[in-house]
Amino acid sequence: MEPTIDKRIRVTTISLAIPHPQKIPQMEYRMRQVERYLNKAGELKSDIVCLPETFQSSFGKTPEENAEDVEGKTVEYISKKARKYKMYIIAPMYAKIKRKIFNVSFVFDRNGKIIGEYRKTHLPDEKCSAGDELPVINTDFGKIAILTCHDMNFFEVSRVYMLKGADILFWPTMWGHEDIKNYTLLYLKATALLNAVYVVSADYAWTLKNKRKKPCGSYILDPLGKVIASSGCKGGIISAKITIYRPPRRYKNTKDCYDLNPAIRRRALLKGRRPELYKIIVE
Repeated sequence: MEPTIDKRIRVTTISLAIPHPQKIPQMEYRMRQVERYLNKAGELKSDIVCLPETFQSSFGKTPEENAEDVEGKTVEYISKKARKYKMYIIAPMYAKIKRKIFNVSFVFDRNGKIIGEYRKTHLPDEKCSAGDELPVINTDFGKIAILTCHDMNFFEVSRVYMLKGADILFWPTMWGHEDIKNYTLLYLKATALLNAVYVVSADYAWTLKNKRKKPCGSYILDPLGKVIASSGCKGGIISAKITIYRPPRRYKNTKDCYDLNPAIRRRALLKGRRPELYKIIVE
């Protein structure tokens, strides 16, 4: 059943730092962070938390070498964390599903049960199978949807999610570097603003001296494209309280105008669409 009143929730996202390989095994270091940050997200009473793309995979190995069974140790681990802290968790990983390997994000509910999944649909050069669905997943506070890394280059994906009623778009990724931070933020801001949705990214950070290789960190943006929380180009956990507006508010004062009220903006976008003009997009 659709929520009928505004919902205030806490959204948390994680940026995992990758260490210098000579100092400590990178997977050991990364999983220590996962443990610490998930516990912190739970202590903050997060409603939902997102991990970065294929967080359980070793760099340098193939998707096949990194892939786990759905009943494997990572799924069991995340399930326990979700159940312990009564929070939704988005866990992106390589997984074996029906003899195929996917870059898939599993969504766990507050009881630790997998209630949905998104299989990455646009693969630049990954040696795994592509998904062929764009699912919107229901939670007790609203609808969420997921894009993974390269998917962000295809604006049609986020628009489909908006049309399906998604309130928050999550973007687990391994994207960019410090020198193109503004470029990456433009993607995120445009996606949020043009679709009147919250956008939450979950990226990596590097401790290597070569700054050009630093991903851009993780962000939470509101439906007007404003950054409301950021990890910067470093590892860490960020969290923010956001409001899911249901149903769209009516005009009450100057602050409830089309440009400032995301609920009214989305209603206007949906009402004003002319699909007959856009046919070339799907040719």
